[in-house]
Amino acid sequence: TTLGGRAVSDTMWGARAAVIGAAVGLVGATCPPHPTSCPLQQPQWVTPSDNTLFPTVCMRGGTETNQDRCDGVPYNAGNFTCQCCGLPLFSAAAKCHSGTGWPSFSTTIGACVKPSNEVVCSRCGAHLGDYFLSPGWTDDAECYLADGVTPSRFCIDGICLRPPPGTQYGQQCTVASLACPYGQAVYFGDGCFWHTQYDMYLIEREPPFNRSVDQITARVGYGGGFGTGPYGEVCYHGGPAGTMYGNMHYAEAAQVTLDPNADVALTQFDMLAAKYFNNSFQLRNGVWYREDPGDQGADYRNVIGIPGGIHGPLYRYVVQRNLHNMTLLEGGVHGPGGDSIDNGVVYVYDSNAFPFYRAEQYHQYHPNVVLGRPVPNEYLVTAKTDAVSRGWIPKTCSDPGVPAPPVTNVENATTRCPVPNSTTFVVPNSTYSPIVPMEGGQSPTGAKSNSLTTIGAVIGLLVVAAIVGGIVFVNRNRTAVKYAQLAQVSPYDDTVATAEDLVDDEDEEPQSMSLEEMA
Repeated sequence: TTLGGRAVSDTMWGARAAVIGAAVGLVGATCPPHPTSCPLQQPQWVTPSDNTLFPTVCMRGGTETNQDRCDGVPYNAGNFTCQCCGLPLFSAAAKCHSGTGWPSFSTTIGACVKPSNEVVCSRCGAHLGDYFLSPGWTDDAECYLADGVTPSRFCIDGICLRPPPGTQYGQQCTVASLACPYGQAVYFGDGCFWHTQYDMYLIEREPPFNRSVDQITARVGYGGGFGTGPYGEVCYHGGPAGTMYGNMHYAEAAQVTLDPNADVALTQFDMLAAKYFNNSFQLRNGVWYREDPGDQGADYRNVIGIPGGIHGPLYRYVVQRNLHNMTLLEGGVHGPGGDSIDNGVVYVYDSNAFPFYRAEQYHQYHPNVVLGRPVPNEYLVTAKTDAVSRGWIPKTCSDPGVPAPPVTNVENATTRCPVPNSTTFVVPNSTYSPIVPMEGGQSPTGAKSNSLTTIGAVIGLLVVAAIVGGIVFVNRNRTAVKYAQLAQVSPYDDTVATAEDLVDDEDEEPQSMSLEEMA
């Protein structure tokens, strides 16, 4: 048994490792030992008595009484970080009800799980709690992976966590009583993400979304890749070393969140898929090409990210809306670099295994210069200003004034609310098989099993790629002025520019451009 009576009967490490992999946690020998000191000089203590409790629990592996120190932290508050070193550990969106009294999370972004079940910080080794393959202690416990079927619970000693910005332990956060406004998230990519975001924006303004400017969820980023930088970041050219999206085989994409009501969400996704296939491609020489032929290569390949991928319930809508009979392939099954076909193919990813990483703020709500399409100030200025003010597109990577220390820019495919009143339409299981394609659609071949072992293996590749990936980037632009600037190598760059770096990259943007300049 483990401290605090939190043990469960399933002690098979192999099964735990597979599920932990799916929960995006580090496993086993990668975990560091407990720290002898904490880098943060002034951790955020809760009460004076916690000065004694903190080292006992967080530095020596003890436990505290079962108290959820701020059960009302809203789902979109941000990240819980390590009290000892500040590493982001859990998204507030992954907080789940377990009925145990301890803070619980279904997934992690920075914790490490030992074979003994102990959860520690993957950077400094601070003790955090325990990991279990059970949803909790009560009948209404809700700690599951995004599939809604697989139990996954990080049972955490709250004293070892620093709360998200703007929240405080010991106070009830009234925002928690509000219903979750969003459900599942999906992403689409077909070349430069600037025009894809505007396409999604237009759809969100119409039925069945009916969203006002201050409710728009479309944002650009990167999907379908392997691994991250040292702090869980995936970035554009010019970002911190080891974060360049193309070197980790991500593609540019735009993400949209759907309604928590299952019926409404299905209708919304159907419209997104119809827009994607109807308006994004042109037939040339017998091949369906993207509308922006200037951006070429795997960084701009056609991608769709949906919960469960080709094994999930949304895939049938992808098949049905594939009116050009484009080849649909399961994304990610061939490992890093395996998805390299530029045109005529759409790669479909499981957004749980291949999540979306939000792009830099200067890329959001951008003029559609690639297509030469005019866009209104409502989009360029009003919508962007509102998205910034409500924290929907916070600064990341190389954005001017990005907060320190760096935090991950991952945007979870599933949004979990702090109260169990949101509806999910994703309930896949191992017996689910994609529907027979309608006329005009093509089903992929060689679909892999949606087993926990496979998921764990894929996530294992993510970890390896993040550790060993050597990242190269060059800041490029179409204009001759930008080409001349290539002689000035960024301090992050660890290689020299080659002739291939001078190809047209149509979505580069000066990083200091203001909202007024963009208008």
